[in-house]
Parts: sequence; structure tokens; C-alpha cells
Amino acid sequence: MGGHEVPRTAGVPDGDDEGISARRPDTPACPDCGRPQELRPTAAGHWVLLEPEPLPVAEVPDGRQWFLGEDGRAVGRRRGAPPPSEQCRIAHLPVCGRQEFSAHRAPLCNAVWLGNRAREGLPYE
Repeated sequence: MGGHEVPRTAGVPDGDDEGISARRPDTPACPDCGRPQELRPTAAGHWVLLEPEPLPVAEVPDGRQWFLGEDGRAVGRRRGAPPPSEQCRIAHLPVCGRQEFSAHRAPLCNAVWLGNRAREGLPYE
């Protein structure tokens, strides 16, 4: 998966690899597809590439939600449930168009994956 060997750490969303990096990447572009993303430091002192568009928190699985703190850091967990009208962000790596289709993604995440795949000009059967 192209340089994403950093183990999961406390303070980041649950689930499969979110593309967390202990070292700040040289560029905010995805190492797999090359598209620019939003590079953010995490509350745990790591780095994550986030999809640029916010999504409704009610449609993103709990373990995939990222929130931006007042200091600009990406925070994976909050106390209490956010209101359904709130928006969150998702990590780019799980929805990168260069990743394979996964039936385990939430429908909205698969929609983002399909959009990324289409932007790459890749088939999306």
C-alpha cells in the first residue's frame, strides 16, 4: 500500500489503515494517486491526509470520523456523540481511487471512493 506502514496509535479513528504517518510527508499529495489532499497533524503528533470535503457525521462510521480542532489538528475521538447535523472529515487513503473496492466501507465512503476513481479515469464496476 505504498509507504503506509505506521501502526495504529491512540487518538486516531478505529478501523483499517487511515494512512497515519509518524513523519510529516514532503507533500500533501497522496503517494498512491498523486492528488493533493489536506495534510493535517493529529492530536497524537502524527500526520494524516484528509479528503477536502466535509461529510455529514451521521453517514460516516464512528471509527472513520475526523474532526478539526481549534488548533487545526485532526482529532479522531470526541466525548459524547456529535449532533447528526455536524460535519466531519474522512482520511483519504481508505477512499483513494487507487485502492480496491471494499464492500466493508460505508455507502457514503464508497461514493467518495467512486468519485475519486472516476477522477483518476479508472474503471469502477
